[in-house]
Amino acid sequence: FSLAADLGNIEGLVMLGYMKEKALSVNKDQYGAEELYLRALAKSLNIEPNGNDPLRYKGGYPRAAYYLGKLYESLDSDSSKYTIKSRGFLLLAAEQGYLGAQQELAKLNFEGKQGLRSFKDSLRWSIQAGRQGDLNSVFFAALHYDMGLGITSDRERAISLYKEARIKGYPGIDCLIYGNNQSDKT
Repeated sequence: FSLAADLGNIEGLVMLGYMKEKALSVNKDQYGAEELYLRALAKSLNIEPNGNDPLRYKGGYPRAAYYLGKLYESLDSDSSKYTIKSRGFLLLAAEQGYLGAQQELAKLNFEGKQGLRSFKDSLRWSIQAGRQGDLNSVFFAALHYDMGLGITSDRERAISLYKEARIKGYPGIDCLIYGNNQSDKT
């Protein structure tokens, strides 16, 4: 990936950044990874890398934005300057349909990590990821509707989503659809 990155290949920049971040066959270098992810974003937009403000890179390569968001998330502490940057880059990727970023935002918003808990945003990103076929996200959205998290409780919508997940192969979901009375199955 070094040669591809040296030639300015966007995917080469991202993969070399990932290798540096995770210490895969190279020395761990989180700042080097950050630089490579930012270069990939800038290259995808035909701009020069300049700082790490997520708004500067809007519309940039979503995979680079996702990995950069995850990198900042790993550097984050409860009062870290990386919180806003992490969410910003994850949001850039999620808005472009990057599944991993949508899943991560659903989880972060549900758990209240990085400062804010928002069941409404958790539901939003669960629905988006579910539309891409992620069964965990379909199930997660169903739980939101079932428990009234971020939305008015809607048992019919929850059951519809539970059934969708079941049909697509999500295991062990009948008890949520039918309760303990399995004779209600149709």
